[in-house]
Amino acid sequence: MKSIKSKITLWFMCLFIIFSIVLNLSIRFFIKKDFEKNTTNSMNNLMINSRELIKNKLLLKDSYSDSDWIDVGSEVLWDIKKLYKTYGSLYSSDNKNPLTTTNNSEEDISLLNEASKNKAVIKLYRVKNTYTSSISYPIYINDKSDYNLYLTKDFSENYLDYIKILNIITLLQVFFGILILLITYLISSRITKPISSLIKGVKEVSLGNFDYCFESSSSDEIGILSREFSNMKKEIKNQLEYLMKEKENALLLQKSKSSFFNNVTHELKTPLTTISGYSQLLLSPKVEDKNFRVRAINGIFQESERMHSLIVDLINISKNLNNPQKELIPIELSTFISRILDNLKIKWNNKAYSLNLDMEDALILSDTENITSLLTNILDNSIKYSLDNGVIAINLKNQDNLVYLTVENSYESSSSFIKDKLFEPFVKGTNSTEDSNGLGLYICKEIINSLNGEITIELTEEIFKLTTTFPSFCNISETI
Repeated sequence: MKSIKSKITLWFMCLFIIFSIVLNLSIRFFIKKDFEKNTTNSMNNLMINSRELIKNKLLLKDSYSDSDWIDVGSEVLWDIKKLYKTYGSLYSSDNKNPLTTTNNSEEDISLLNEASKNKAVIKLYRVKNTYTSSISYPIYINDKSDYNLYLTKDFSENYLDYIKILNIITLLQVFFGILILLITYLISSRITKPISSLIKGVKEVSLGNFDYCFESSSSDEIGILSREFSNMKKEIKNQLEYLMKEKENALLLQKSKSSFFNNVTHELKTPLTTISGYSQLLLSPKVEDKNFRVRAINGIFQESERMHSLIVDLINISKNLNNPQKELIPIELSTFISRILDNLKIKWNNKAYSLNLDMEDALILSDTENITSLLTNILDNSIKYSLDNGVIAINLKNQDNLVYLTVENSYESSSSFIKDKLFEPFVKGTNSTEDSNGLGLYICKEIINSLNGEITIELTEEIFKLTTTFPSFCNISETI
């Protein structure tokens, strides 16, 4: 495969050769025409000068005989030979034999015949490296043409000079051709160097070497292409890294889904097994113990409630996954918190606890269903796992365009929590109640993420502290 550099050099040389040939032929044509023109003008001047010589000779006498004409013609021919290095002959009108001559070469009879027709005729002759010109014209005496003069001059020296000029021009063209070939090669090498670097970079990238660095400092199209390819390489690298992370996340998600499904199956199987066992015993006619029948009915009821709670949580999770986009409205958090606390008093009327409330008015953007589920889970857990006669501190404040909700409660130090896994589904502490399914904090995490917030947990020996952060509705309104 030919490189761009060789193609540029080849095409440029072809164009230069064609141009040089056309230029050389044109120069040859015009120089030849100029040489022929100068030769013709020289012969015309020679004709004029010869006529002047004859005219001067004629002024010396009133009349001339044929013999006198031969002498005059001979004198004129010798003068022309001395003055102009031109040879010639004098012919009578029949053009048979020269009356007098200084020319030893063969003469062109056709020119003499044309002269007999009262015409001045010039003809050019080139034989190898010799170049001559002949002229024949009639001589008028008393308006009568009885003689023809034939003149021949050698222009070989002029012709050789003309040939030398053409050879010099040709040599200059060859020299400049070689020089231009060298310059073209150097320029094309410089032009194609970034392309070669780019090709090497493309090969390296195709082999997976995204760390190969190549940059072009030029500001032309090739430089722009190199920089754009470098940017594309970086983008591809980033995309591949992103895809690898997504692949890892997908594998992790697949593993999580499998674990989630197994946990759901287990959590549903346990109450169903209990319900099925109690139901079979109640159906048996052998069981007549009324106290046992009451315990069995209570067991069925409790397991049914537990299963109902689990199914409700699963439905909520499914809603958040399948319908992430809900209509969001401004919600005043302190009002919601107070309302949910009132509702929970009924549920936990048998538990002794006290509330320490420090709440500011705070607006966030949410939907009522999610925020109710979120706050219910957080506050219900704080009451459920707090110590008897413990204090539950709830703090709500606005700061730096964010809304912070902090819930603190005391808990048994013997309880075992795996802090990093508390937000995973079906994770429970060692002292979790029987009706706990381990989905509460997982649901809270999903809701917080959908609201662009954050949720964190801090554990000390005696205090369980949960902090949620929401974007303030006022800041969202200003941004919009």
